[in-house]
Amino acid sequence: MQRFAEEMLRKPTPAEEALAQILTRAGGGRLRGKFVRQWAFGGRWILDFYFPDERIGIEVDGVSHHSAERRRRDAQKARACEKRGIVLVRMTNAQVLFGSQKMLLDKLRAPWRGQVRNSKVSVSPRRRPRSYTAPAAAASHR
Repeated sequence: MQRFAEEMLRKPTPAEEALAQILTRAGGGRLRGKFVRQWAFGGRWILDFYFPDERIGIEVDGVSHHSAERRRRDAQKARACEKRGIVLVRMTNAQVLFGSQKMLLDKLRAPWRGQVRNSKVSVSPRRRPRSYTAPAAAASHR
């Protein structure tokens, strides 16, 4: 799995590359160095972006996520994240490529604030963190 994550890191989609630039530049660079790209976990899952201190994962979904099988696997990944206390934020390629930077960062604010508040207490294995899915955009690519 780690090898596949490394390959994906070397060949990001245009939307992943665009989001990396947005996150790196946001707030005058305050997020630079705070996230990991293509983070492998649980022996079978990879998050496009992961903020370990805040326990927030971001997935950038393209058209391949429209199939029934992919939606099933996405739901399994979301459950795996929940079990680890990770809030998963989903965005489409179209939201990243054609939406405004403000809109993308706004989608992260609510889960971010919730996780920062919750990070002051330890995450128990029984506790189910909130999950957040960004609204779908008109079109997406991947």
